[in-house]
Amino acid sequence: MYRNMFSNPGSIHDFLLKNNYINKIYDALKNEDLSEVVMVTKKIIETTQELDPLSKISKCKETSEKYREMGNKAYNSNNYQHCLMFYNQALLHAPNKSKEFKLALSNRSALFLKLKEYRACIKDISTCLLSECPPEIIGKLNKRMETATKLIKSEELKTFNKSVEISINCDITSNIQVPCASTDVTFTGSVLPKVLASKEIKVGTVVAYEKAYVSYTDPLNALFACHYCQRQSLNLIPCNNCTVAFYCDQECKLQCFTEYHKYECYLMDAYKIVCPNAKLYLMIKSLLKLTTKCNSWTELIRESQNMGLERMKKSSIEEIFDRNSIFSVLNIKDDRPFIYGSLYNTSFICGVLLHYMECIPSFFPTDSNLKQQAMRAVSRIMLFLCIHQVPQQSFQVVTNVTDGLSYIHQVKNYSIYSFIGKLKTSCNPNSFLINNNSKMILLAIRTIKSGEELTISSQQHWLDGDLGRHSRNINSYLCSGTVCDCPISNGEGSLRCKGQLSKSQRVFYNSLNVIEFHAKLKLSDVTEVFNYLLEIMDVLQDVPYSEEYDEIFKRFRKCIFYFEALKGNNVTLEKISFSSSGTRTGRCIDHSY
Repeated sequence: MYRNMFSNPGSIHDFLLKNNYINKIYDALKNEDLSEVVMVTKKIIETTQELDPLSKISKCKETSEKYREMGNKAYNSNNYQHCLMFYNQALLHAPNKSKEFKLALSNRSALFLKLKEYRACIKDISTCLLSECPPEIIGKLNKRMETATKLIKSEELKTFNKSVEISINCDITSNIQVPCASTDVTFTGSVLPKVLASKEIKVGTVVAYEKAYVSYTDPLNALFACHYCQRQSLNLIPCNNCTVAFYCDQECKLQCFTEYHKYECYLMDAYKIVCPNAKLYLMIKSLLKLTTKCNSWTELIRESQNMGLERMKKSSIEEIFDRNSIFSVLNIKDDRPFIYGSLYNTSFICGVLLHYMECIPSFFPTDSNLKQQAMRAVSRIMLFLCIHQVPQQSFQVVTNVTDGLSYIHQVKNYSIYSFIGKLKTSCNPNSFLINNNSKMILLAIRTIKSGEELTISSQQHWLDGDLGRHSRNINSYLCSGTVCDCPISNGEGSLRCKGQLSKSQRVFYNSLNVIEFHAKLKLSDVTEVFNYLLEIMDVLQDVPYSEEYDEIFKRFRKCIFYFEALKGNNVTLEKISFSSSGTRTGRCIDHSY
């Protein structure tokens, strides 16, 4: 029944009716303490005695060898992306420091040599040789290392990449209260503070550069991306314990383990059934991070009784907006309407997760009374975050090493941001979000007057993507429980008539050679073009619905693509498919409009 309750909700409903449990759940929902309904559903689920034991797929030499052989077949068929996927699977399943682990590394280095990825090849060989390498492959590895070292060429980034890095300066002067934001912002308000411009902010100014509180990597990216920072890398290294998490380097591996993965590692296999969406993954990561960062269970128990708007009334600006304040994730609005059904449904997921967390060694305190209070604290926080936490979605720019082109992956990643995630949302915002894996850059795309509130789009910018009005409204309602009544959300048919240029704007626009901008981008004059585009957007900022603004925005967005390709440093071997059928898809940063 445990597996069916999420794939077939009707089965659990029939079970509840048959055993007269529904009234117990409804009574628990009437309790102001959110933990009550989770504790009740946990007990109900446990009565079925059909919960699978807490387990994880163990590292296995035979499984690793099987994947390595599959990788060899893909290698011989020149199917390089599948080859990398199978070698990575071989690494994930190989016991730590085993012969199979080193053989998988060795084979992956051979793939990189064939693809002329010499640095990636040398890195895998070095990792392999630093440990006790099987004698039979040492000679082969040394020869491969010698070949790669001779053939390695300077991998200088293209000129346009260098110039774009100069164009968007992320080295901000940090705000004293919230270091990820600049001194260009200030805060006002008593309950949910507004974020305002402290002075006039010019178009193109970086207003914030924030690292996520926690991030979620889509399962379709999991074999190619870091579990912690989301960066897609060739030289991924596996978790020592589970067969799911990969990391781009030892630093991410250590930080992730310290923050939450030391407990999350036990839950990875349960995730696949219990957590059907990104919001639930982010909830459990946020919760586990809170438990590891708290000074004691007593502190967490106390803080769990103070969440949402009531907490924000008593919190400082730092406690609300700074990700380094561990309880910033509890300082979120909890005035969302129509949550009763969500509380009912989500309580079952929280009940199952609580059951499995109780099985994690050394997770809950041993004292029975303190343990009961701790379980209630965890229940409270889980249900609160499930209902009120609003993730920020992002798309990655990924460079294909086989053809040198960069692509926008249509597979979404999600993150929780303590500062950016609490900004006012607008379909036509004055600030634009630039993705850098688990970090986000906030760029002013209109002149923001002193005292004006900063705004972002809760989804993609309305000119950035192909979301129709219906999809935008559904997404908005699912995220925040409300639907915007702006012209964009009401229908795009009337937008163009709202975007007529003034006489002076028309004269200015007609004097431009828009086609020349694209030619300059081809010649890698991105800095010059980008800065000029910002000036034009400033002139046209009061006619954002005009066709002319749309044309300029397209070229502005292309410059951002280049920047995201450089800053994110995401690479793949994949020739990205344009179909939408269950495979990783993307659209190329094309070279024409």
